[in-house]
Amino acid sequence: MDTLKTMSSRVPVSLRSDVSSTVLLQTLRPALILAAAAVPGTDTLERVPACRLAGCLAEIAPDRRDAMVRRGWLQPDTGGGWQLSGRLLRGTIAFTRGGSGFVATATGDEEVFVPAEATGTALHGDLVLAWMPRPSPQPRNPARLAEAMVVDVLERRRTSLLAQVCQDGRGSYGLPLDPRGPQRLRLDPPVPGSAGTWVRIELDPWTDPRQLPSGRVAEVI
Repeated sequence: MDTLKTMSSRVPVSLRSDVSSTVLLQTLRPALILAAAAVPGTDTLERVPACRLAGCLAEIAPDRRDAMVRRGWLQPDTGGGWQLSGRLLRGTIAFTRGGSGFVATATGDEEVFVPAEATGTALHGDLVLAWMPRPSPQPRNPARLAEAMVVDVLERRRTSLLAQVCQDGRGSYGLPLDPRGPQRLRLDPPVPGSAGTWVRIELDPWTDPRQLPSGRVAEVI
């Protein structure tokens, strides 16, 4: 994971965020968003009444729920149901060239590190909801930031990007000028015969991190 040298001393040991963990986060996302509406600001999820999340958590397949329990994301409650672990945090995400990011609260009193594979559909400068799962039992260096995963984009603060139009066998795509963001953008509709042109791309809604973000050419630079 490539991060800026000036930030390397703050980057913690990588969160276990393999493909399976990404799928599990997508599964748990509705419950986390519901929990965010029930806790003010930054708070522990253990304070959310289990009854508020019972419906969402009951729909999770047993094998996925067991995987979440093994990771410490879920824990049984006294009523026979399940309780989310960890904390939620709302803040602005700033990306590095390597694709990882840092989420800082509006007051600047807290900051967390987000691995590249856990940034979801966030773009540089977005206001996001981040989740810090229960930390692993292994010792943590107090000088390193806690790790989090982006659960939701609360406010998209960039609606367009400058990019260079390129062509391949599948059509047109844009290479953004700013390296602190997606490596490429799908252009819909395609832009034939304009390879190498610099354009401003209006972004489409992006809700699935498994898909490339897309947009349309709004202006030729």
